[in-house]
Amino acid sequence: MKTKTIKTLLNKKLKKKSFAKAYKEMARLVEVGLNIAKLREKTGLTQGQLAKKLGTTQSVISRIENGNQNVSLALLTKIAHVLKCELTVKFKPIYTEI
Repeated sequence: MKTKTIKTLLNKKLKKKSFAKAYKEMARLVEVGLNIAKLREKTGLTQGQLAKKLGTTQSVISRIENGNQNVSLALLTKIAHVLKCELTVKFKPIYTEI
């Protein structure tokens, strides 16, 4: 029952443009963070080890992986290099109905 209530509340809030925009931005941060966490684990690094290689702290890596930290393109490039990955940034057109 709670899940249905939460979904209903979320759908209601998503109708407000300001909330929907913030929600979409947060979803992107979470997606980036999850990808970094998967790649980090695949390479066998801990958050602390990755942080050391990047010259930052474990808490910064944790915030990034949890979607609680904005990440610059420069830092994403460094992370990709350390994780031996290619960073790809893609822009997609947004089509709106007239």
